[in-house]
Amino acid sequence: MDITEVSIVHHIVIVLLILWILESIGWSLSVLYFAALFYPFAVNQQYTVRWKRKLQYEERKYADQKRLLSDSESVRWLNHAVEKVWPICMEQVASQQFLLPIIPWFLDKYKPWTASKAVVEHLYLGRNPPMFTDIRVLGQSYDDDHLVLELGMSFLSVKDMNAILSVQLRKTLGLAIWTNIHLAGMHLEGKVIYGAR
Repeated sequence: MDITEVSIVHHIVIVLLILWILESIGWSLSVLYFAALFYPFAVNQQYTVRWKRKLQYEERKYADQKRLLSDSESVRWLNHAVEKVWPICMEQVASQQFLLPIIPWFLDKYKPWTASKAVVEHLYLGRNPPMFTDIRVLGQSYDDDHLVLELGMSFLSVKDMNAILSVQLRKTLGLAIWTNIHLAGMHLEGKVIYGAR
């Protein structure tokens, strides 16, 4: 630990120790006591300047990190628009034209070993729209898209969500019988990348 890194209490103890040593050898001048009074104030001023610099550095560092991470637009306007349009037509588009075509791939890839086949019979996402957390334009597109947007999305369905999943069990477990599974909730979070030509 450097002498400049000790606390103010250590400096006061050092000053009192020096004054005691000078008093014991016979140097009890009032100028020494007066100088000893201003020394802790000078040290305190130095600590204050150092503390301000450290705080400014931390604030700058935090602001730079935040600027790098929030290189995106506010999406309140988008969330407001989706909230208004969701019950009218967007739920139908999201469930029937977006999710239903890609769900069979996920079911085939991640179905349990006890199931030989899984099919979605009905899907209704409910009245709660997804919330977009951020949106930003990606600098370079990997395809021939003119504009590529990256959207952070969070979707948490409410109790009116309804999905019916039909599952056929393996012959070794249940003579290949079909059973229905009713899904009443879903939570999705992630990034959506949208390309426009």
